[in-house]
Amino acid sequence: MQNAPASTHISHDVHLAVVAERDTLRRELATLKAAFEKLQFDLQTLLRQRFGVRSESIDQLHLFGSDDVEFIEQTKEIPVAPPVKKAITRDRVVLPADLPVEREEIDVPASEKLAADGAPLVRIGEETSIKLGYRPAAFFKRELVRPKYADPRQPEMGVRIAPLPPQLLDGSLLDASLGAHLLVSKYGDHLPLYRLEQIYARGGIEIPRSTLCDWVIALTDRWLRPLVVAMKEHLLRQSVIHVDETPMPLQREKRVVKARQWTYSGRESKITVYEFTEDKQGEHVRSFLAGWRGYLQADAASNYDELYRQQPAILEVGCWAHARRKFFDVAKAAEKNGQRVLAHEVIEYIGELFAIERTATDAGDDPEQRHARRQSQAPPILDKIRAWCQEKLSDLLPKSPTAGAINYVLKNWGAFTRYLEDGRIAIDNNAAERALRPITLGRKNWLFAGSNRGGDTCAIAMSLITTAKAHGHDPLAYLTDVLTRLPGSSSKDLDALLPMNWKPDKP
Repeated sequence: MQNAPASTHISHDVHLAVVAERDTLRRELATLKAAFEKLQFDLQTLLRQRFGVRSESIDQLHLFGSDDVEFIEQTKEIPVAPPVKKAITRDRVVLPADLPVEREEIDVPASEKLAADGAPLVRIGEETSIKLGYRPAAFFKRELVRPKYADPRQPEMGVRIAPLPPQLLDGSLLDASLGAHLLVSKYGDHLPLYRLEQIYARGGIEIPRSTLCDWVIALTDRWLRPLVVAMKEHLLRQSVIHVDETPMPLQREKRVVKARQWTYSGRESKITVYEFTEDKQGEHVRSFLAGWRGYLQADAASNYDELYRQQPAILEVGCWAHARRKFFDVAKAAEKNGQRVLAHEVIEYIGELFAIERTATDAGDDPEQRHARRQSQAPPILDKIRAWCQEKLSDLLPKSPTAGAINYVLKNWGAFTRYLEDGRIAIDNNAAERALRPITLGRKNWLFAGSNRGGDTCAIAMSLITTAKAHGHDPLAYLTDVLTRLPGSSSKDLDALLPMNWKPDKP
């Protein structure tokens, strides 16, 4: 009887030890499950980035407009359907009325132009079929002829001749039209110089690649840079600016380093200015926006944090497309792994926010009307999103992908709700991401920038080309006219040559 209490005490200690070990094992198991989930999520994300199709294909897709999902990366399983024979229909191509016409008459043989009695048949009409042809662009020589005048009676008076107009490049064959074609081909159509060298050779003109490179750099550095500087001044007068960046490989002797191309866009002004930097440091953004005040729309990257601390007049605006993308990636990875999906509900809530914006766009709301619509409709939805995030976060491990997406929203909640303050602010940063698309397309063909100067040249040329396109201009026509007029222009004439102010000559 005296040993019973001791036995009971020992049994109780063993029980406590077993319970403690069980709890420890449960925590370790939960941690391992979270780590495994994170690894699966990272794997699915990498696979989508490498092999995935860019489309949003979950059940909530109907909540989003086509413009809203333009920059969201995810995987879509595409079923292989049997080929369907389509009926041959007429081409849906509208030809310009002023398109040059080459007429070719296809007549019947002379023997068939006679009637049975030998009398000639009378032409009563004709039937015309239209075909669209193409003739490759051709080189031409532009001769600048300057007549000379003199008085034979007074040879001491000398010769009179008109001065040669200011030239793009002294001592060079380069004409404005060829310079514009070179810039648009490389930075608008993303053709590397070696391909342009081959194309020009097929036209009968051998131009070394090194010469093409010298021309591109000289045109942008000498003539086009002042235009981009003026564009930047106009952009910094806007109250809302979108910013983003993308890698730009930079050749360094025997290795390639990861430099950056930044884009700064104004939705109201339709101005886009690119800037090339050797790294991703936030000091470049602070330098570009020095003295500016307004709303800066960007992702929540850490390289902007110091900017907001040093320049409190710059207000951070979050991008709901980035937030939605994070939840969508979580949902897609969970679906592939056969797991329960928590993110669908919040994705639907975010879709409701975009639906408000789509309705405002369809209704033609001005900024004041859009602001009023947001103030009346968006707050209840935002409250649901925040409440959902706070509720679900308590049940998740900190390192889980879902927790990461939730923390991204909650930690930047002030930035995500700031778009309610002004109708000129967008709900997402797609304006900047659209501006980066030409860089990503070109990067696949250029492979890298050969030098800092090459990266800077790219930024200057693409600033003008992208902005010209945004204003409905043909970049080739724009740059041809600008390069023609710039050598004889003064600094006070630059404003009329900016893409947003330029007026094409009427035929």
